[in-house]
Amino acid sequence: MPEFNYQKICENILNILPQRQREVIERRYGLHGRKKETLQAIGNDFIVSRERVRQIENNGFLQLQSQKERKELKDIFSLLSRYLQKQGGVKREDFLLRDIGGNDSQNNVYFLLTGGFKLYIKRVFFFSGGDVGAITGGGNGGGGNTKFSFQSFY
Repeated sequence: MPEFNYQKICENILNILPQRQREVIERRYGLHGRKKETLQAIGNDFIVSRERVRQIENNGFLQLQSQKERKELKDIFSLLSRYLQKQGGVKREDFLLRDIGGNDSQNNVYFLLTGGFKLYIKRVFFFSGGDVGAITGGGNGGGGNTKFSFQSFY
């Protein structure tokens, strides 16, 4: 079902960031073929605390909010809305990422869903073990027990 080059879209979006912020986000979300890394692992490489890495990541997301009007993002969220409507409004995370991102772009799709671009979505909830909460980014990604539900779009 991949209709977009998610890796290229993520690259273009992240290009506005300073190198350090871009690298932290790429490593946290496993972009460009990397594995997802913890705050601690990235902090060890940069010789800073986990908290400082989290701050760098959050500052990057604040800067990325300027990208929310990109046509590619609107098109992606429109595709996701149609997809989830066909699925009855809820889909388990691992299935959604596989169906939308294929084998090669699951981390990119996860980044777009949980990263700094939630502004298109008025309410996004995940369901895990019966609990309901708002998606805040990061997370375990691809855990298989999470479900996405998109309530409404801008």
